[in-house]
Amino acid sequence: MRSASGAAASDDELEGEREEEEEEEEEEEEGEEEEEGEGEEEEEGEGEEKQEGEESGDVDWEEELRQAEVVLRSILRSRAEPALLWRSEVGAGDGGDDEAIAPDDEATITWVLSRRDVDAEDRVIVLRGFIALVNGLPPPRDSNFRPETDEELAKQEAEDEDSVEASFGEVEGQQSPFRRGSTVVAAAAALFKAVIGAGIFAFPPAVRACGLVLGSCFAFAIGLISLFVTWATIEAVRELRRRGMKAASNGRIEYVEMTHIYSPRANGAITALTMWGQYSSVLGYFIFVHETLAPLLPLPSQAVFALIGGAVCPLVLLRKTSHPAFEAAMAFGNVAVALALGTIVFYGLVQAPERPPLDELRLADPSGLGLMFGVSLLMFSCHLEAVTIEQDMARRGAFDRMLVWSFVVLAALFLGFGACVYLSFGEATGRVRAAGGGWAEATVMQNLPEGGFLTAVKLLMSLNLLLMTPITMLPASRAIEAPLRLSARPLARSALRVAVLAGITAAAAVVPDFETVVGLTGSLGGLTAFTLPALLFGHFCGADHPLGRALASGVAAFGALGTAWSFWQICFPAAETS
Repeated sequence: MRSASGAAASDDELEGEREEEEEEEEEEEEGEEEEEGEGEEEEEGEGEEKQEGEESGDVDWEEELRQAEVVLRSILRSRAEPALLWRSEVGAGDGGDDEAIAPDDEATITWVLSRRDVDAEDRVIVLRGFIALVNGLPPPRDSNFRPETDEELAKQEAEDEDSVEASFGEVEGQQSPFRRGSTVVAAAAALFKAVIGAGIFAFPPAVRACGLVLGSCFAFAIGLISLFVTWATIEAVRELRRRGMKAASNGRIEYVEMTHIYSPRANGAITALTMWGQYSSVLGYFIFVHETLAPLLPLPSQAVFALIGGAVCPLVLLRKTSHPAFEAAMAFGNVAVALALGTIVFYGLVQAPERPPLDELRLADPSGLGLMFGVSLLMFSCHLEAVTIEQDMARRGAFDRMLVWSFVVLAALFLGFGACVYLSFGEATGRVRAAGGGWAEATVMQNLPEGGFLTAVKLLMSLNLLLMTPITMLPASRAIEAPLRLSARPLARSALRVAVLAGITAAAAVVPDFETVVGLTGSLGGLTAFTLPALLFGHFCGADHPLGRALASGVAAFGALGTAWSFWQICFPAAETS
């Protein structure tokens, strides 16, 4: 009996031990769960404290600013083409300095970092926006919503710019890069600067060749067509924006991107015609300067051209035009052109010794329409520049009105200048008497007599054209050098540029006159200035604008036919008289 009761007792003890072990295990599990819960609460508390700390400004924004600067600089140094933040008109990098930051970008970064009057957090936001910009990503913002209508887009852009300028406003001695081309007035000034150039001095001789009435009416018609083409180009850009193209970069669509979408093969032809226009412009510059210097220098004509080429040679070897000296040259050029135009008009109206009788003035001569086509097209054409001007505006919806009023003023200026000079000098407009008693082609500057002030005006205008030569040649030179891979071969690149300059100088010595060069340059621009923009409008916007599409088709045909007819009419008379 004792053994049985002992066994039963031992069983009870074992069961009790098992129950105690199970209770201990349960208590341990409950303890672990409580510890985990406390750990989660601690983590949540730390996260809340961290978030509260960030909201209260405990983030080291100076360190964030330093890191953003390092990242941005490393990205810019690794890019094949610098100057990605703020491009000037002629200051984009050429891809040769892979280890350097473009001056425009360096200046922008330095400007942002130096603004100690702005919170570091705001400066970090700006630098992060630049990082997104160079990487082709949307800028950091609360929403990627893009308005569908032009009015909503313009309103949002204005609000964005106002919010940026509220922190990064201009202070004394510092100019904010955010404000460039942002207002309607600035956009109109940029348009005037792009349109008014040396080509206007060829317009009075074109009026003489075509007749006062016919020439003025035809030039006005070319101006209207140019106005339509410019509007059509911008409308095609807007249509691509509505389709969501380049939304990440605020709808900044370049003209070459549109042409590539329309026809990838068209870019080669556009590049070739653009190079022709740039080199032809330099050819016209040299002839204009020669006509000014030849009467003042006791040298043969060929020696004067050689002197001009030698003076320009060091300038065309420069790789970039973003140096402040070139900006000063552009400002000087604006003053020189305005001074020359004002001097010609004042002398013609006030001090001209004698005016031609009205019955001797030519009213209509269809043989001069070819020259008038090229000269007028070159004067009014601005569709390429308009794309950049419109997308830089703070309120893009105001572009159309600005464009119309600008063309009204430009048409009045061009037509008034041409009529005034022709009425003042008659058949002598842009010509001088030759030794045999006939006419010799010159420029309207040679209609001014000799004198200290007038000679100074002529020399200032000539200096302006010489300073404009490297700016005009650089894009064409890069277009040639890129496929030849001359970026890393400075000697070969310099030799090529000198050879091109020598060829232009030699050609200038045999071309008959300045207005012929301007006319040929403009006539071949009919394809790029009239035909192609009209085709782009019809392709992208034709479904929504049936009437506009029909008008664009007519403009495209007119541009192609006008180019062929103008080129034929200018070349063959020039060949016969040479």
